[in-house]
Amino acid sequence: MTSPAAQHLRVVATIPTAPEHAEAVRAGLRDLVAATQQEEGCVAYDCFESNAAPGTFVMVEEWASQEAMDAHMRTPHMAEVFKVLGPALAGDVAIHPLRPLG
Repeated sequence: MTSPAAQHLRVVATIPTAPEHAEAVRAGLRDLVAATQQEEGCVAYDCFESNAAPGTFVMVEEWASQEAMDAHMRTPHMAEVFKVLGPALAGDVAIHPLRPLG
């Protein structure tokens, strides 16, 4: 029997930013996390900054469904963070939907 949590969509996204924009990005991502954690279908949504590569941010997400994540991508707070990220990116945002090995 598969547990409901096993059916959740887990995602990791990496966001490389230019050092001169890191503070603005940190503020924007903090706002994004706070708003996203209130969304229906959001099970977990956290942001970390890499110790190995400062200015590289890692989003660790868990969604109740693909539909919940798709709705998240259309929210005003996502549009707002991309305004901040636009000039700050130092490479491509990499979004990795995950599947268990089991």
